[in-house]
Amino acid sequence: MHILIIPGANRAAPLVRHVIALLDDLKSRNGALDYTCVDAGTPDDGAYSACFESDIVLATPGARHATAVAAFAKVAGLHTELHAISIPAELKRFSPVSTRHARATDCLILGDASRGTKNTHTSGVVAGERELVGWYTQRYTESDIRRLAHRAFRLAGARSRRLTSVDRSDRLDVMGMWRDIVSETALQYPDVQLEHLLVEQAIERFIVEPDGFDTVLAGGDLAPLLAAHASALTGFPGLLTRARVGDGPAVLYEIGLPVHMDLPAGLEVDLEARAAANAVSLLLRHPPQDAMPDRPAYPPQILDAIPSLRH
Repeated sequence: MHILIIPGANRAAPLVRHVIALLDDLKSRNGALDYTCVDAGTPDDGAYSACFESDIVLATPGARHATAVAAFAKVAGLHTELHAISIPAELKRFSPVSTRHARATDCLILGDASRGTKNTHTSGVVAGERELVGWYTQRYTESDIRRLAHRAFRLAGARSRRLTSVDRSDRLDVMGMWRDIVSETALQYPDVQLEHLLVEQAIERFIVEPDGFDTVLAGGDLAPLLAAHASALTGFPGLLTRARVGDGPAVLYEIGLPVHMDLPAGLEVDLEARAAANAVSLLLRHPPQDAMPDRPAYPPQILDAIPSLRH
């Protein structure tokens, strides 16, 4: 398995160092993997070609070759984004939710990587006669929604057989269509229990009862919104990794940039190490051929390689 690392901005340099340290440790344990790191001076077309020559692309925040990565994701058809939400044991005490809920939190959020805006005609800003006019339109076809729904139901079937579909059907007609098509698709998966929630209801549950979710399907721009709320459950927003997948073998992992917060005196948390461990464990447990992270977890060899908490 060959991994291509796309370095990001200078502030993300510690993330890259931790990722490389983890991969080197795994290679020393006879891990069947290799990696290369795109040089800062590499032109975009070189980075673009390198993406297609790799099994996995791992991008860090503020990637210098963001244009090449975006072009790769578009051509490779990476239409689905996946957010694996779990709280590592070492961070449960920092979670704003009770220990009981934090301990059981393990869910997967699926969304549409295009956010329902697949071309420039669905959004923009123009100069009107007297003022600027802006618009943002969500555009979905039945096939778009069914493709996402089928993947969500398959993933839910491999987990605890519970799927929650989140929408804005109370405000947007397109989300009403979303809810109807997801309900129709559910008839093909009688062993999966389907629940519909409005986005406000879903956010409320993430705050008071996050362990009530298992697999979540969210339309439009709701998946990253829910993932942002869920990432705060660790006590340190920005720790989680996003995967983008399609119908083929290509996979793009985008590491989050942790948000540093004030900690009690005498306690130090290496957030970059934890974010790197989160990303590497996700891509190792779920290689490109399945591209379905149905059980986010931390392999022991990852946790042994680099401690994230020191007292």
